[in-house]
Amino acid sequence: MTPTSVTAGDAVQVMISGVGHHPECSSTLPGRARYEISIGSRVDGTGNDDRGSRYYSAGLVVLDPDDAGAAEATVRVPDDMPVGEARISVDLQGAKTLCEIDPSASCAPDPFAAVDVVG
Repeated sequence: MTPTSVTAGDAVQVMISGVGHHPECSSTLPGRARYEISIGSRVDGTGNDDRGSRYYSAGLVVLDPDDAGAAEATVRVPDDMPVGEARISVDLQGAKTLCEIDPSASCAPDPFAAVDVVG
C-alpha cells in the first residue's frame, strides 16, 4: 500500500500480490472469491481512543482477483476519517479460509497495512 501517511480524501494504491503457496492449501481461488478492502481506526472522530469509544470503519471497494489471485486498486480515504493510526485491511469473501475449514487451526488476522491519517 502506498502512501502510508495520508489525509482524508487522499488516494491510496492497494496491491494484493496473490494467493500464497501453502502445501495444505489450494494455490487458486474459487470463481466467486472477492477481496473486500476496508479502512478502520480505533478513534471514533471525537478524539477518544479505544477506551470506551467505538471503532471507525468504512468499506472502500470490492475487487475481483485475477487468475493468480492478485488485485490492485486506487481507493480514497473517506472524508470523515478521523486523524490517527488506521489500518487498511483485506477480507476474502466467497471462499473459505483454512480457519473456517478447520477451527482448530491457528491463523493470523486478515492482512492489513498501517496508515497514519494526518490532519
